[in-house]
Amino acid sequence: AREAMYNSGANYNRLATTLPDTHSIAMDGSANYFTASHLVPYNILCTTPWSKLVLMMRNPVDRLYAQWAYYVDNFRLEKSFEDWIAIEFDLMIRAGLIERSGTDALVPTQPDNEYAAWKSYLQLIDQDKTFQEPAIGVSLYVIPLQHWIDAYTRVGKNITQSLFVLPTEILDVDYASILDRLLPFMGLPAAHLRLHRVRYQKHSNHVMSDATRIMLERFFRTYNDRLLKVLKEHKLDSPIGHSNWKRIWK
Repeated sequence: AREAMYNSGANYNRLATTLPDTHSIAMDGSANYFTASHLVPYNILCTTPWSKLVLMMRNPVDRLYAQWAYYVDNFRLEKSFEDWIAIEFDLMIRAGLIERSGTDALVPTQPDNEYAAWKSYLQLIDQDKTFQEPAIGVSLYVIPLQHWIDAYTRVGKNITQSLFVLPTEILDVDYASILDRLLPFMGLPAAHLRLHRVRYQKHSNHVMSDATRIMLERFFRTYNDRLLKVLKEHKLDSPIGHSNWKRIWK
């Protein structure tokens, strides 16, 4: 399927004969697939509609900071965390995703066509040499998640049979229970695997200021609340329980 997608001269008959048998299981961990929600769900539905999707979400503020720190340590990014996110906030305003309120706080615009605003945002990110990929937008989980849900339900797919969502923080608390639910979802037999605690790599000596953290927590709160509603509506919060989601992301 990948060869067919990226090579217009691919021989489809030859490709079919080289695909693994039905007992083979392949896995791919491409995080950027999630945010390219205007395109990737449809590619998957057209090529491997039987795929099982596992979406792991980290606290949005911590995830955003970790991405910046990774760039500092691995790509020699010289901008401070505050300057770096300020550039992306401006791009999000230009795309129509957010705006400044009367108190100068950054708030969602709730555009009539959020899908178009999201696509515009991704295009602006792609054009700006500051970013390797979206950063703040990756932490706005509810927007691309809704796009994935819409794409799958539009063709009659049962989203709870196709998508498994969990916060990474729960793995340290309830690893065995999550595994008991995840393996059957993926069509895999039960297994007794050794617990590997989730360890977040410490990248940089920079410490986020309290003011920046408070600002980001306020910004993401609206999206987090909306995410919990979407998860509950589509029964995607079941693996860990709705109350646990609310407890982990206060």
